[in-house]
Amino acid sequence: MKCQAKGFTIVEITMALIFIILIVLVIVVDPLGIPQSEGCVELRHQIQTAKESAAVKEKLQPNDPVTVDQLKAAGLSLTLNAEGQVHCPDGGIISLNSVGTQPTCSRHH
Repeated sequence: MKCQAKGFTIVEITMALIFIILIVLVIVVDPLGIPQSEGCVELRHQIQTAKESAAVKEKLQPNDPVTVDQLKAAGLSLTLNAEGQVHCPDGGIISLNSVGTQPTCSRHH
């Protein structure tokens, strides 16, 4: 009778190592961590400033929605796409959000 060696083959060990390395990379590297351009940061800052101005001018309360027209009345010049959305210079869509909440970009989380 032949005695078979017990244990793992080099192929199985290699595959397990590659799998572990991939899991660590997925955890460590944020795939959605797209760097923010200064243009996007500046636009969101301008929107936030206009929201605060509109909130004071129109006596809005925290969590009240803010419209593009209110921002324009507060002095912010915005260019909208056909759907009425504000675009980030990097191609994302900026959500105005309500009073008291910072604007967010779909591309820069």
